[in-house]
Formats: sequence, C-alpha cells, structure tokens
Amino acid sequence: MRHFYEFSELPKLEVPDDRFDVRFVHTDNITVAFNELKAGAEIPAHTHIHETIDYIQEGTLEMKIGDETVEMNAGAVARIPSNVLHSAKAITDCRVINVFYPMREDFGAAES
Repeated sequence: MRHFYEFSELPKLEVPDDRFDVRFVHTDNITVAFNELKAGAEIPAHTHIHETIDYIQEGTLEMKIGDETVEMNAGAVARIPSNVLHSAKAITDCRVINVFYPMREDFGAAES
C-alpha cells in the first residue's frame, strides 16, 4: 500500500463535463475527493449513504442541503448527513475537498 502521492497521480473521476476535475484517495474506511470546479459547474440534487464533510478551499459554492441553501466561501465547512438530498453550483471557480464515510467504492476505490 502506498502512503504518499503526487496530486497528478491520484485517480481521476471520468465525467463528461470539462468543468470538473475530481481526484480521489481512498483508505479502508474513507474517501477524500479533491475537486476543481469551474464557475457554472453544477452537481445535481442527489443522495447517498455516505456521511460527507465538504471544505471550501477556494472560491464560492452555492450548496443546498435538505431545505437550506447557503453561499459558501473559502474556509466554510458543510456537514451532509447520510441519505439527505443535496446539490451544489460553483458561483466562481472553486476548489472543494470532500471527505466521505464510508469509503466510496463507486468512485474506483480499487485504483488507489
């Protein structure tokens, strides 16, 4: 098992929209996603079993969790409980870090 990576080595999620660059690192229990979103990129409303912590590293992201919508800026943190409907839209170019528990097997966990 590797312990150190260069960002460019991390597996990239293949998405048809070039406004997204999403890379992952996985452990036995968690997945951390490093997202670069261009202004206007949208993540449609969805749910999943994973609890998630989102940290806005750079930029402005409009996020809806349940019935609450907030414009989050660099330094903001959101907590998304399991199975709660949520969505997001990049207002500006953004860098966002997501921590998922349990690990996101659907995001190619075997690759890292």
